[in-house]
Amino acid sequence: MFHYKIISKWVMTLVGVSFFLMASAQNATDRLYSATIAFEKDDAMQNAIYSLYVVEDKTGKVVFDKNSYYGLAPASCQKIITCATAFEILGSSYTYTTTIEYNGTIKDSILIGNLYIKGSGDPSFGSDRYKTTTADTIFKKIKDALQQKGIKTIQGNIIIDDGYFGAQTIPGGWIWQDVGNYYGASIWGLNWRENQYDIKLKTSGKVGDKVEIDSILLPAFNISLASELTVGKEGSGDNAYIYFLPNSSMGSIRGTIPPHKKTFTIHGSAPCPGNVFLSDSKNYHLQSDRIYLEIWGSFSDEPKNTLLKIKSPPLDSLAYWFMQKSLNLYGEALLKTIGVQQIQKSNTESAAEWMQQFWNKKLGIPNSAIQIVDGSGLSPQNRVTTKALVTILQYAKNQPWFNSFYNALPLINGIKMKSGTIYHAKAYSGYIASKNGNSYTFSFIINNFNGKSSYIMERMFKVLDVLKN
Repeated sequence: MFHYKIISKWVMTLVGVSFFLMASAQNATDRLYSATIAFEKDDAMQNAIYSLYVVEDKTGKVVFDKNSYYGLAPASCQKIITCATAFEILGSSYTYTTTIEYNGTIKDSILIGNLYIKGSGDPSFGSDRYKTTTADTIFKKIKDALQQKGIKTIQGNIIIDDGYFGAQTIPGGWIWQDVGNYYGASIWGLNWRENQYDIKLKTSGKVGDKVEIDSILLPAFNISLASELTVGKEGSGDNAYIYFLPNSSMGSIRGTIPPHKKTFTIHGSAPCPGNVFLSDSKNYHLQSDRIYLEIWGSFSDEPKNTLLKIKSPPLDSLAYWFMQKSLNLYGEALLKTIGVQQIQKSNTESAAEWMQQFWNKKLGIPNSAIQIVDGSGLSPQNRVTTKALVTILQYAKNQPWFNSFYNALPLINGIKMKSGTIYHAKAYSGYIASKNGNSYTFSFIINNFNGKSSYIMERMFKVLDVLKN
């Protein structure tokens, strides 16, 4: 009898917990239904399409499903797929290696030969985000290694071996408006300072006045940018776009920037980061008495001696800034790296197709649910379903790399989630913890909304907030 009572209480406890979870999930469903009805009636949604898919973590129960099979432009929420794939394939401790090599002979402290800087696609090389990757640190390591070899002068060339990723520096799906700007930085075998440079603008004047370029901080390049910028309204923000292609010499800047600022800085995509590295090498007194060259791997078969190997931070550190700051350069580097490792192909299209097939085989996600053309989500041609994103997010929860993945997700509106924004497309995907102890995995994507992105963001938050209670 005693045992029966204990078992009975245990069974009743299980029944109570199950009932509570079912009731809680049902309440969340009802609340979401009410919230989305109001959301759909908003004028901003008149010609829009949206998808919201929510799963309860404890039970795996689908809490809400609206158009979860529709392929929509996910914007930077696509980084979730790239990041999860990188952790799964490369591993949390994966590092990029930039190799410094030389050939020739050393005589009287002179290297009679060439110094080679061989990239492997490291997106953090020269970045100020990590103490170990800054330009100061990189050049100190190179100079120290040369000194240990007894080399003070290079009687030869300093050569950038930039052939690791081939000649494709921009994914085919990126648009003209994006590729000249910092967030559209092209991807190279040797990346440097995240392939960015600054343009300082003179902003004095009233609304509608022309904005002049004060300076272009891009060493080693003789480029011409025509300013078609004007002063925008108060509070209009940065709406300046640089139209400039890699390896070009002429471009333009269009749009508006805010008024009442003495100077205003915008950021562009460096046309050839290898040449910027070579220019910086002069400033750090890495001396060569001949010319500086940028190559596409044409010297890869020459016999060389390894001087130094410079490691990047591990993937879990790279993933943090990749997701927190939505760095498109990191997404494209990771995608291409996966392509080189898995199928020995560095072009973006092949790597994207492989990633699509990977998740089809791993989790049964249909190929049509992940139709992508890049690794960052910048292209408006990408199409991903909310169900596919939630399926990958759920898979991540049970992996040894999950803590690094979760830590990399930004905290937005009190929710650990990745955001995504491109032209009239807004997305959020991640994990929500409720006050009652429940937790949910979700993906929320809207395409073709009307009005400002900030307005639709607030409306999306109102819908997601119902899961917090």
